[in-house]
Amino acid sequence: MGLFSRRHLIERAGDDRFVIRLDDTEREVLGDVCEQLAEALETGDDLDDVPAFRRLFPAAHVEDPQLEAEYRELAHDDLLASRLESLRAVVEGARASELDAAGLEHWMLAVNSVRLVFGTALDVGEEPLGPLDPDDPDTPSLVVYHFLGQVLDDAVSALSR
Repeated sequence: MGLFSRRHLIERAGDDRFVIRLDDTEREVLGDVCEQLAEALETGDDLDDVPAFRRLFPAAHVEDPQLEAEYRELAHDDLLASRLESLRAVVEGARASELDAAGLEHWMLAVNSVRLVFGTALDVGEEPLGPLDPDDPDTPSLVVYHFLGQVLDDAVSALSR
């Protein structure tokens, strides 16, 4: 273990119970970013024209525009509804101290959605984040991106135990 150990934000507390250990600021940030994404998705304004949103609705048939159009007609509304349901579940439950497995799965989908948008907008790659420059205007967003990664990692770990 390194010099600093990080606390677990989500831990299993029983067969279908998970304890959420976020402080008030973390809960506020989580609720706010999920609400902002839900509001942006609800507007429905040309989501494909926003590069950061394209990751939420990836093309299934890049080489065949007709198949892609058919796929979108069949799947897009359901995918959007699922993402919105999960985002709203986090917004409404950001103050929860415990979740059941279904609730935690909603959190995972919502956090992953927000993280995809942040990561795309920030052009984050696979390499670990290095030291952050306090003068970089992207630093606050990178901190949120890292926090969301920790929430997602802890949720996956808790569910797998």
